[in-house]
Amino acid sequence: MDTLLGSLLAGSHQVVLECLSESEYSTLTPIPEVMQPLFDDSRIRIEELPFLEHFFFLADEYWQQPEDDSLQSGSWVEELDNGKELSLEATARIVDGRRLVVLEYLGDRYQQEVVRLQAMRDKLLFSEKLEAEVRLRTARIQAREARMTEEVSEQVEQKTAELQDAKDKAEATSESKTTFLATMSHEIRTPMNGVLGAADMLAESQALTDDDRELIGIIKTSGSLMLNIINDILDYSRMNSGRVELEYRPFQLGSMIEGIAKVMRPIVVQKSLQLDVVMDDSTRHLELNGDDERLKQVLVNLIGNAAKFTENGGVTVSARLLARDKGQVSVRVAITDTGIGIRKEAQASLFELFTQADASTSRKYGGTGLGLSICKQIVELMGGEIGVDSEWGQGSTFWFELTLAEVVRDAKGSAQAGDAATEDIPPLAVLVADDNPINQTIMQRMLGKMGHRVVTVGDGSEAVDIVQKQHFDVIFMDWMMPKMDGIQATCEIRKLPDEQQSQIPVIALTANSMAGHESQCMEAGMNTFVTKPTTAAAVRQALHGLFAAEA
Repeated sequence: MDTLLGSLLAGSHQVVLECLSESEYSTLTPIPEVMQPLFDDSRIRIEELPFLEHFFFLADEYWQQPEDDSLQSGSWVEELDNGKELSLEATARIVDGRRLVVLEYLGDRYQQEVVRLQAMRDKLLFSEKLEAEVRLRTARIQAREARMTEEVSEQVEQKTAELQDAKDKAEATSESKTTFLATMSHEIRTPMNGVLGAADMLAESQALTDDDRELIGIIKTSGSLMLNIINDILDYSRMNSGRVELEYRPFQLGSMIEGIAKVMRPIVVQKSLQLDVVMDDSTRHLELNGDDERLKQVLVNLIGNAAKFTENGGVTVSARLLARDKGQVSVRVAITDTGIGIRKEAQASLFELFTQADASTSRKYGGTGLGLSICKQIVELMGGEIGVDSEWGQGSTFWFELTLAEVVRDAKGSAQAGDAATEDIPPLAVLVADDNPINQTIMQRMLGKMGHRVVTVGDGSEAVDIVQKQHFDVIFMDWMMPKMDGIQATCEIRKLPDEQQSQIPVIALTANSMAGHESQCMEAGMNTFVTKPTTAAAVRQALHGLFAAEA
């Protein structure tokens, strides 16, 4: 027996109990002093040790079918009558067929096990209460979650409705802004048509003095600058609303660059500057597929900026081939000036909206601060890159690089068309429909100088009536007129039963350059369009496109 007990006892704070019956135990070893408050004598009934009742129940199941060497309880704390607490642990074993329980006082281990003991005590003594509490709290949480879900759902629906309303208002505001810009464009371009048209015709007079020509030049230059500002604002609006669509078509790089240089040279020369174009033959004759009109816009902006910020010297436009691979051509176009240059700290933000090098730049040189941002958006829309290299006081080089498809023509490829302005147009019977008397006068004089016979009317309905009474070779139709606008009038003309009347070529006159107007012109049956302010060159080009083959 001593050997048996020795194998069970590992310390002086243990007592071995033997199960005599289902409800009765006896002590096999002396009761340690620290445990004496727990036991009255050596024979113990289960009801005398309520704190062991649950463990004895588990031990009884273990003894009937033991699966392990022992069954160990968790640690717990037993409070004595004198207010002290004992931290205890019980182990059930079977030794030589005898059912034994070793009860151990943990002593100093209590502090280390206090959290676990407390949890076991709570579990043993208050499990039902805790379970009920858990059920109650679970029910409350579920109810609260249901309410919150309903509230959140209502809030989401409300916020969704608010966001949709805000989106609708934002879209309406954006559409209103676009409409406003289109209207303002029309309202500004219409009087500018009279100013610049009259200036163009005055400039052709042989009776002008040098002072007269200088003043006319000032009128034309100032008007052109105002139009550039209008165009920048309209382009910003189009790009900001994502309405810009590229129109790819074949074009010759050298011809495009030299054509823009020809247009810009008078502006540059006016400041006593020189404008040069530098490119080798291989680059000059490159034929590419891209939106040449947008590239022209970039070149005009960059050359105009270069001239604006240059007082002495000149501007050089250069182009070179970077790479050719599998039908794709990479080119670099650079505009270099001998102007004031740009400080390093200002270069990083130069292509941002409404940004110029500094406030004094805007005061001295003017401009909206939109041009470079628009150039950047156009180049990047084509998949290219734009940048600047500059030193303060040493001029600047603005450059852009693009990769475009190369157009390769075989021996049967069609020849390039000649200069539209150089071919003669036969005298024509022309109808001008425009509600503005000044514009009527400008168009009548401009076309009259070209040798054409002109009749004017004030709105679209008059145009529809008169083409059924008189013969006309071509109609210049204003876009926006009272009673009946140019679009509706063209549609009505195209419906006329007389084929000769219904097929009269119609050239739209529009002071509105917003996106989509060209397609609307074509859908209505118009043949082409001229943007106001109308120039003699633009009118000749439009007529050439329609009648040169008949000349």
